[in-house]
Amino acid sequence: MDRGEVRDDGGDPRALRRRLRALVRKAQDNEARLRRFQRQELHLMEAATLPELMERLLEGTCRSFGLEAAALVLVDPSGTLRELLAGALGGADPACLHLVGSAQALSPLLGRGDGPSRLGPYDADRHGPWLAGLPVASVAAVPLRHGGGPVGALLLGSRDPDRYRPSHATEFLDHFGAVVAVCLESAFNRERLRRASITDPLTGVPNRRYFEQRLREELERARRAGTPLGCAFIDIDRFKAINDGHGHEVGDHVLRAVARVVDAGLRACDVLARYGGEEFVALLPGSGLEEALAIAERVRAAVAASPVRPCAGTAVPVTVSVGVSALARVPPGDVAAAGEALTRAADRGLYAAKAAGRNRVVAGPAVD
Repeated sequence: MDRGEVRDDGGDPRALRRRLRALVRKAQDNEARLRRFQRQELHLMEAATLPELMERLLEGTCRSFGLEAAALVLVDPSGTLRELLAGALGGADPACLHLVGSAQALSPLLGRGDGPSRLGPYDADRHGPWLAGLPVASVAAVPLRHGGGPVGALLLGSRDPDRYRPSHATEFLDHFGAVVAVCLESAFNRERLRRASITDPLTGVPNRRYFEQRLREELERARRAGTPLGCAFIDIDRFKAINDGHGHEVGDHVLRAVARVVDAGLRACDVLARYGGEEFVALLPGSGLEEALAIAERVRAAVAASPVRPCAGTAVPVTVSVGVSALARVPPGDVAAAGEALTRAADRGLYAAKAAGRNRVVAGPAVD
């Protein structure tokens, strides 16, 4: 929509009628555009999760507005958003999502960041870092603000060079940007709460609730793919003696250190969680019993070779006992029974490792 000017048509009735029809068409076009923006804003506000919001914001906005490209640039000085996105998106890194270290990186797109959306032709220097290689001739850079300052920019690109001209009004885009900023803040806050509910606050690894959720998911995945699934229970040996002899602060330090060493010894696809007390559990997707035992032995040896050194204290030797089990295939039917059998077998292997003298890996009973 151009910022029109009132013209003097000299009282010519035909010119006035033409002018009136043009104004009516423009009003109808603006009403249709407003409805499209409102529908898309409502669609964004109804997104229940961060991944769903990202899909609706980027791909959905392109579909709704008939655009060739959309890119989101967010300010993330502490890396917090990167962690939240990595957890929510399962490690996926969409090419149209970009994180920058400071609001200054937005200056080429938004200027000072306190003005309206900036429209104009595609410029390789300004838009290239975010839209390079896409069929874009004109771009709208929509500011996203929170707390009075810019927190990001939404770039909308069209192959039509006249789609976003500097003379076009920006009120609808500016309002859209305000809605997007609120939706993003809400989605990130929900993701923070979700992560807090499934994360052990002491060690930083997932908690038992998360493990049980992932166990069901991995059992379903293994059944569909016809692949094995391994499990390992890992228990810190003589942890009560560590607490009694060195104090609970050192005990907490030991828990955190063991969690780090175990996590480092697992593969990227494995799932580690604190099961309770001094006990951890690991899911080993795609691992039969032999491979699960090898992974468990690698973890056990790494812990034994890494005495814990609390600040201003002497090294505390730490070992773990590990019980291992595996399903060669997940049988049809309810996966809950298979999951219970898998974890029970690994737990029995752990008790056998303890009974045999600790600091060792033992396979539990076979799981059918």
